[in-house]
Amino acid sequence: AAILWAVGRANADSLRVTARGFDLRFGRAAAREALLAGEDPDAVIDRELPAVVAFTTRARRFHLYR
Repeated sequence: AAILWAVGRANADSLRVTARGFDLRFGRAAAREALLAGEDPDAVIDRELPAVVAFTTRARRFHLYR
């Protein structure tokens, strides 16, 4: 996230990010939009943390190794 933010700030006119590719990796379009708009990457990731924790909790029962 921090790298995308920094590159976006330095080279916004030449940065090309496919929305689908980013969203698949980060989970939500809102994170991509916030980073590309120049929001602080730490704040963006902090907002996503509750959803990450919830997903991890739901997925735990499917883990093969603990």
